[in-house]
Amino acid sequence: MVIGHGLESCTTNVQEVDVQIDEKTVTLIDTPGFDDTNRTDTDVLTEIANYLESKFVVRMYHCLAHTLICMISSYRQNRRLTGVIFLHRITDNRMSGVSYKNILMFQKLIGNSVLDHVICCTTMWDREEEPKGEFARREEELKTRYWSNMIAGSAQMARHNNSAQSARSIIAKIVYKKPVTLRIQRELVDDHKKLSETSAGVEVNKELAKMLANERAQLERKLQEMEMARAKLDADRQADLERLKGKIAAAEAREEEARRNHEKEIADIRVENQRASFGLAMQIKYEPSNDLHQGRPVYVDGEGEKIRGHWRQLIAKVSWPSAN
Repeated sequence: MVIGHGLESCTTNVQEVDVQIDEKTVTLIDTPGFDDTNRTDTDVLTEIANYLESKFVVRMYHCLAHTLICMISSYRQNRRLTGVIFLHRITDNRMSGVSYKNILMFQKLIGNSVLDHVICCTTMWDREEEPKGEFARREEELKTRYWSNMIAGSAQMARHNNSAQSARSIIAKIVYKKPVTLRIQRELVDDHKKLSETSAGVEVNKELAKMLANERAQLERKLQEMEMARAKLDADRQADLERLKGKIAAAEAREEEARRNHEKEIADIRVENQRASFGLAMQIKYEPSNDLHQGRPVYVDGEGEKIRGHWRQLIAKVSWPSAN
């Protein structure tokens, strides 16, 4: 029989081993646990149920908490189980969710009517205790809280100190008891129930439904977070777009203002140039010639050059002295 010392489950299939107790051959059975590293609880329960239906047992294994079953034969062949030993490490400083689930599943598998054939055993009492009295405190908590229903149903308690003599003395407490039938054996064989209809099957399905509900809730939360993140991103993008639009509008306004200022400066320069040119023209003596241009006098400067463009119009407005 393989015994695990690491974190990964080592029991992958149901295992049997025969031992001698007071010149009597006793078969111990070890099965995969409901916290198996590589398989679901449904897979584990199916294997255990098939074994129990054809042979008889069940046990919970978790490297930290497990059950050994002392038996003599097969249920379908009128062979019965004489006792069950539920093991829990006293070195565990807290009751994990997996360990608590193992206790519930164990009770669903065996039923209340066979609790007087059950030993709730704490192991590793040979380990150094720190602080002193902590192991006894944990044992009392198991007795009054987690194992209270089994103890109330006449289950016994025992301590295992990791010695062969300790193990044999614990097994001897139940090996001579009258054979019993586990609840799941009775449900499968006598009541002809489907595995999913048994108490253990209902419990596994309940756990599965709870797990699926939790996963669904987590998925919905993640989707909601994604939607919120997307909405925030859209809002941030919209805000960035609005800021960009504002910057573009401000830049266009500045450009328009600069264009108007530039045009005004050009207009002012033109006016100044016109004023300067007109003042220079007023210093030159102009007089009308005898030529006519479209019925109007054509003015020339002192050198006889014709005055062109808009200056002609300006000069035409000036009152010129007579040539006398």
